[in-house]
Amino acid sequence: MQLESKHSPPELLRRIDSALPKPALALWSSTAVVGRVSAPTFVLSYRRAWFQNSFAPQCVGTVKPSGAGSNVSLRFRFHPWILPFVIAFPGALLFMIGGAVVPALADSSSEALRAALDEVAPVLLTAVIFGAVSYASWRFDRPHLVAFVKKHSVDT
Repeated sequence: MQLESKHSPPELLRRIDSALPKPALALWSSTAVVGRVSAPTFVLSYRRAWFQNSFAPQCVGTVKPSGAGSNVSLRFRFHPWILPFVIAFPGALLFMIGGAVVPALADSSSEALRAALDEVAPVLLTAVIFGAVSYASWRFDRPHLVAFVKKHSVDT
């Protein structure tokens, strides 16, 4: 996503930095967006009161000069430490399903299959909850982050 601002890059980064709570006060701040600024980039995330959602998207902005103002390029991504989990979790899930269900299917006993599915059900439920939380974070946090950047860079 690209945004144009009438402010110079240093002024734009200063405005965003001044709107962010200081790290020591971030937990008790009324500001829902937290992050850090280091020229020419900034990283923002949407914070919910009293809990940390590691799967929430991060907004990474890059500020470049353009004419009389600045061009802000926004990208959304997971935190880098989330990627190993996102890769390992489905692999472990497939391994557990394969280890529990496939032998039960080969046994052709409905009791063995039911027992295997009982073992796998909590893992499948965890996967569904993980997917729902991840989708909700991406769906609902992104507009808040874009609005924050627009408010402190494009508007006024």
